[in-house]
Amino acid sequence: ASFAPVPNTSWNLIIEEDWSAVTSSGQAYRYALFALLALGVIVPTIITTIGVRRIMNPIKDLTRAVRRVAGGDFDSTVVAKTGDEMQTLAEQFNSMSGAIKSSHASLYQKIEEVGDRTRELEKLEKLGRALIDAPHDASTLPDVLGEHVPGMFPGSQIEILIFPDDTILRLPEAASPVEPAVWEWLRSAPQGCYFAPGAAPPGGCGPVQGGRILTPVLDPETGDTVGGISLSRLADPDGVPSLLPAVQSLAAQIASALRSARDYDRILAHHRMTQELATAWRIQTSFLPERLPEIPGWELAAALRPARETSGDFYDLAVLPGERLGLLIADVADKGVGAALYMALSRTLIRTYADEHQTRPDLALEAVNRRLLRDVSYNMFVTVFYGVLDLKSGVLTYCNAGHDPPYLLSAKAGVEPQPLRRTGIVLGMFEDVTWECGEVQLEPGDALLLYTDGITDSQNSHGAFYGDGAWLEAVQANLGRSAQEIQDALISDVNKFVGDGSQVDDITLMVVVRGTGTPARPSPATGAPKRQRGTMLVAPSGVYRRRPAGKSRVRDRSLELEVVARVESLTAIDDFISDAMVRLGAEEESHRVQLAVNEACTNIIQHSYSGDSEKPIRLSCSRESDDLVVRIRDWGISFDPDAIPVPETGSNVQEREPGGLGIFLMRKMMDDVRYEFHAGQYNELTMTRHLSPDS
Repeated sequence: ASFAPVPNTSWNLIIEEDWSAVTSSGQAYRYALFALLALGVIVPTIITTIGVRRIMNPIKDLTRAVRRVAGGDFDSTVVAKTGDEMQTLAEQFNSMSGAIKSSHASLYQKIEEVGDRTRELEKLEKLGRALIDAPHDASTLPDVLGEHVPGMFPGSQIEILIFPDDTILRLPEAASPVEPAVWEWLRSAPQGCYFAPGAAPPGGCGPVQGGRILTPVLDPETGDTVGGISLSRLADPDGVPSLLPAVQSLAAQIASALRSARDYDRILAHHRMTQELATAWRIQTSFLPERLPEIPGWELAAALRPARETSGDFYDLAVLPGERLGLLIADVADKGVGAALYMALSRTLIRTYADEHQTRPDLALEAVNRRLLRDVSYNMFVTVFYGVLDLKSGVLTYCNAGHDPPYLLSAKAGVEPQPLRRTGIVLGMFEDVTWECGEVQLEPGDALLLYTDGITDSQNSHGAFYGDGAWLEAVQANLGRSAQEIQDALISDVNKFVGDGSQVDDITLMVVVRGTGTPARPSPATGAPKRQRGTMLVAPSGVYRRRPAGKSRVRDRSLELEVVARVESLTAIDDFISDAMVRLGAEEESHRVQLAVNEACTNIIQHSYSGDSEKPIRLSCSRESDDLVVRIRDWGISFDPDAIPVPETGSNVQEREPGGLGIFLMRKMMDDVRYEFHAGQYNELTMTRHLSPDS
């Protein structure tokens, strides 16, 4: 029992209870309390755990999804139906993942495209190197394209045409050609075009089956359309548009190769033209006196300065029998190669007939005129002043065939210059015309000046002409000086007047001054002075050798020479021909034959042997009845001169097609030119000149 006093009273409270009952009841309360405590802890914990899991699971899912996306799995998504910010975050992640997937796919496509372009560029680069390594004339362009283009555009049908109708590539070879109307349209197309399947290209053609690209080949310099490319593909037509840049690059490379080929052809043609002009000028200068006659009591000076590579002017001085000197100056009324050829022929004819009519310039010019009109069909003519000077008396007998009048300047004070005016028309215009002879006296100290209109027509940069008055003043100011000093003073005065102006015409000048002493007898030479020649040794056996370039032998009426095929040998060849003409009794043909043989040997050196060589050239000259026969052998490349067309010698140099000039000269100088190739052995050129029976 339990008791306790009640405060402020005398009472005591006594409680008596069954302890076991109390104990059992407390136990129950304790269990209840424990249960309540458990419920208070466990339930919130469970609720909290569930709440945390509800929050954390989407986060874990998001984390795992992020890792999968980072690993390249762009299909990963997060499902969160929480209706809160977590669901919004999951939706944003899914959207981001989709965007990354799309971007990755696009990037991969771009990488693939870049890879394709890189491979295309590599193939284009290989094609470019192949084109660079190919011959410059584009002769192997179809082969190069056939090797490289199939790998650049696999599975495609492609055709490349160079206008107007040169198909340089068609793949596959059995494919049908592109319609002409398509090419005609492409001629005016400014750039490449793509036509989708079913589209109809311009020009009235049917619809395209599969994708098709048409692009022009444009000249890189002029922009003109020189060709075109057609590419089509039935399989994967959607991929055709991406090929347009590569096709355009291919067109550009083809255009560049074609332009390079044309430039190469022009350079080659210019080089051939330059060589021919150099040959022509060398031939021309061989006609001019290499050195002037040295005549006691007389002074001579002469000069020729061409305006172009060749000249239509010429001059000559020939010592004639009977103590006479032939003076010649002339001007062909044209420019270029045609004028040079006409000059060469005119000079040869004048030389020939001047020797025949030694005291009659009028008869010499009449004969030359007839021969020019008979032998030359080109519309050309030549102005000529030809005089025969008596070296003992100083009397000059002359004919002026339409030439600018030379001037006789007297050493006496107060005497006006005397012009030697025209005594007839020019040569090469009309048949059956005659010329009168004029006559003047050269006194000691007098000077005679012969010139072409290149001096009086010289212009300065302001367009003013030098004229007659200026050059006469320059000469009169130098009278009393030597012929060479007078010539130098006049040319110097012309150069000073012209200044920066260009030379528009050939300039030729000849000065003859009679000395003040007693005239002496002239040189006994009977023709134009010969060049200084190498020593010729004659052995008892009949074999003679010329130093330094060759060996010759005489056998009855035949001469032979063998030299190495070098430019330096041309001088020895000229010497050989000159000596052969004398020994064969055909000296009057020396210049003509020299010209033809020199040109033939030059062609052998340059073309048959492709430049200087140690291989031989063998020449023989023989007199066969009234024919002079020259045979030339070489062991180089075969070359038939009969296959070369006659050149357009009437046109200017810039307009004339290169080739054939030397052969034309050979045919002009000789009466018959024949070529024979002895298979596997040698080439033989036979040239014949018909001689008069009494030669």
